[in-house]
Amino acid sequence: QVAITIESAEQAEFDLCLRIPGWAQGRPFPSDLYRFGDPSPADWTVKVNGQAVEATPLDKGYLRVRRSWKPGDRVELHLPMPVRRVYAHESVEHDRGRVALMRGPIVYCLEGVDHDLSILSVTLPRKSPVTAEHRKDLLGGVTVLLAKGLAEGEKPVKLTAVPYYAWQNRGIDEMTVWIVEAE
Repeated sequence: QVAITIESAEQAEFDLCLRIPGWAQGRPFPSDLYRFGDPSPADWTVKVNGQAVEATPLDKGYLRVRRSWKPGDRVELHLPMPVRRVYAHESVEHDRGRVALMRGPIVYCLEGVDHDLSILSVTLPRKSPVTAEHRKDLLGGVTVLLAKGLAEGEKPVKLTAVPYYAWQNRGIDEMTVWIVEAE
């Protein structure tokens, strides 16, 4: 949720340009190196003073909202952050058959400290749902991703992924961003 309040001294007409990031448009990065498993855009919305703004075509990643702005006008930009599976280009040999997880702009990883087995030997089935859960007590408050995976290809295990930026804050242990994906 992003909120902007116009604080100009007087009324003025201008374009307010709101950046709609690539991940909200269904692209993890502005190249073909990575892609989302589901490239559907996030269902982002913009409101001005509580009224929905029609989403016009973006101009170089920006939504332009042109109007006569008054002091106190309030703009609300809602950018949902769905959990996405990310795949590398097939030319990236090491990542073939593997998946990474993103939520909004944040890349996640599995850490050994959260699991009682080698995370390098787990798989994440393609059909296994991945959900987000905020944990106030972990690392000062972070949102983790939860999924059911498989150890040794058959034993069900609970997987917990933490934001990549937060890894190795609880000791040195195994870590992986690219998880083997099982059918």
